[in-house]
Amino acid sequence: MNLYTHAALEIMQECHGHLRKLEHAVPAISQAEQLAAALTGAGVQTEARYGLSAGVHLKAVIKRYHRMAAIRVLHAKATDTGRVVVNENNTRFILIPASHADTNTQTIELTFEEI
Repeated sequence: MNLYTHAALEIMQECHGHLRKLEHAVPAISQAEQLAAALTGAGVQTEARYGLSAGVHLKAVIKRYHRMAAIRVLHAKATDTGRVVVNENNTRFILIPASHADTNTQTIELTFEEI
């Protein structure tokens, strides 16, 4: 096998690995998009993001004095999409599937950016 063929095979294997990660993340990406739309509709400007290394992530921009109201909205909207908010840390939240049977779905991280 020559060097070009070997390099092409390695690139193809890397691409397949990334595609498998993306396919596994599709349910969480879909839920993140739904959550972002629901939170934005409820007055918490939110954007869904995805990265191969970072995974599924939501970023919300809130005013400092609206944080508690935004957290209440987050809990309500997460429940509507089948998620539960855990690991609250002032501005960083982890959303996990509400169903214990759902072990294949990735977690979604949400970060509040206070302005």
